[in-house]
Amino acid sequence: MLAGAAAAGFLVWRGVLFPRYDSIKDLEEVAVQAPVRLLGVVTYADGPGKRFWLQDQTEAIAVPADPAAAGVSVGETVVVDAVKSAPYKAADGSGSVHLQNVGVHQSLLNTKMPQPLAASLGNFPSADKNGTLVQMTVIVRDAYQDGDGRAHLEISDNEQK
Repeated sequence: MLAGAAAAGFLVWRGVLFPRYDSIKDLEEVAVQAPVRLLGVVTYADGPGKRFWLQDQTEAIAVPADPAAAGVSVGETVVVDAVKSAPYKAADGSGSVHLQNVGVHQSLLNTKMPQPLAASLGNFPSADKNGTLVQMTVIVRDAYQDGDGRAHLEISDNEQK
């Protein structure tokens, strides 16, 4: 029974079954239409866009599921079961990978929020790091909310105006 468990998506260590999780970075190599199971922390919830960002210790990815309907909020550790529906493109990073048939489950594990990347306007992460948690010190020059409820900020820092 334990040998079959490894094939069914579990790891066996000292006779105990543990579920297998893919890292977001692993999605680069996973075949299109393959099932995946991700474990990570919700770092951003976009209610109007009906998606949220999940980050593990390797990358971040947009999950196409309404955060309210999925019952998730920023800082929570969740498991996402899905099917990879688009190939990885290096220029777009994890943002090129799309998920479908998404199921979101609360995790019994308590994972800490990933440490944010220190960023400025001069070294802001490129598209290949879309969704990665960052920390910036900036000056907000203008702010408004669009018709979908998303905030738009005009910012500057000491490096770039």
